[in-house]
Amino acid sequence: MLLHGVAANELNMVPLAEAADNRFAGHLGLSPPLCRTKRAYAWFPVRFTEQGPVLEEIEAKRSRVLFLRFIEEYKAEHDLSNVFLLGFSQGAIMAAVCV
Repeated sequence: MLLHGVAANELNMVPLAEAADNRFAGHLGLSPPLCRTKRAYAWFPVRFTEQGPVLEEIEAKRSRVLFLRFIEEYKAEHDLSNVFLLGFSQGAIMAAVCV
């Protein structure tokens, strides 16, 4: 699964999906449910301040739990034993905390 960053969507991951090994075809791309703007999403709320990014820890943990549940459901639906996560920016954070 390709996980995009803040204020992006699955279309931003198309070039990476096109370059991926054919064995992964048909299982690439995903957008989280937390809408930021039209066609732009985030995995959990984050505010960008002069001191750096500030996240809402409870919402970040909630997103992790929901995404882990989604992964398990996806694996069962597609009869997969493994799912590989590849993320950019906030998507990389989600990939790292969901392994």
